[in-house]
Amino acid sequence: MNLENKVGVVTGASSGIGRAIALDMASKKMKLLLAARRPSLLQEVSSEVTRRGGEATVLVADVSTKEGAESVVKEASERFGFLDVLVNNAGVGFFGPLEEATDAAIEKVVATNLMAPIYSTRAAIPLMKGRNGAIVNISSLSAFAPQPWLSLYSTTKAALRAFSTSMQLELQPLGIRVIGVYPGYIRTDFEKAEVTTDAGRKAGRREEMGKPGVVLDATNVSETVVKALEKDAEGEVFIGASGRVLALVATHLSPLVKRYWRNRYRRVLGRAGG
Repeated sequence: MNLENKVGVVTGASSGIGRAIALDMASKKMKLLLAARRPSLLQEVSSEVTRRGGEATVLVADVSTKEGAESVVKEASERFGFLDVLVNNAGVGFFGPLEEATDAAIEKVVATNLMAPIYSTRAAIPLMKGRNGAIVNISSLSAFAPQPWLSLYSTTKAALRAFSTSMQLELQPLGIRVIGVYPGYIRTDFEKAEVTTDAGRKAGRREEMGKPGVVLDATNVSETVVKALEKDAEGEVFIGASGRVLALVATHLSPLVKRYWRNRYRRVLGRAGG
C-alpha cells in the first residue's frame, strides 16, 4: 500500500506507541485523525505530524466508552468520507492480585483494551470496504504468555488476539486486512497510567516481576507497523526476531514459561509481604 494521502485513525495517539505510529505515518504524508484523552499532548503530536508532512485532525475522546470508541470513526467519516487505516492502540495496564481489583478497574481495563477495538472496528467496516486498507490492533506478547498479577491485561490482550484472527478471516473478502501486533516490553510511560493495586505498589511494579526479552522503544513498534502496511501484510506481526521467538517459546514450551513466572511470582509475593 502506498500510504501517501491515505486516511488513518490512531487511538491513544498522545504518547508512547500511538504517538510514534502517528509520526511515522505523517512521514508518509498520510491524513490522520489523532484520538486520545489528553488535549495538550494531542496538540503537540498534531504539530509534529504537520511538520513531518502529514495532515492532522485532533479529537479528544475516551474510547473506554462505546460512544467514544465509535466517535473516532464517525469523526473520520465526517472529515474525510472514508478510511484506509484504523490503528486500535489505546490501552491500559493492570498490576496486582485479582482479589484487589475493584469493579471499576475491571471495567476500565476490559472496556479500553477489548471493547474499544471491537466497537471502533464495527463502525469502521462500512468506510473501509473495498479500499484494500487495514485494521491494526496493538496487542501484546502477554497474549501468548499470561502472567500473574497481570491477569486482566493478559486476558484482554489474548482476547484481542482472538478478535484479530477472527476479523482477518471475516474481513479479507471485503478488501480489509487485519494485523495483530505483539510487542514485548516497550520503553514508554504506559505504566504511569495503569491501574495498580496496593500489593502491586508494594512490590514495585515490574522491576521485581522482571522484563523478559529485549526492552525496545516505541519507534521499533511504529516502524514495524508502517512497514507491514506498506507490504500489505496481515495476520500476526512481531517486533524483531526476539518477539517472534518469545511467542514460539510461550506457545510450544508452555511448562517452562509457567515455571519461569512461578519463580518470578515468589519474589513478588515476598516483596509485597504476601
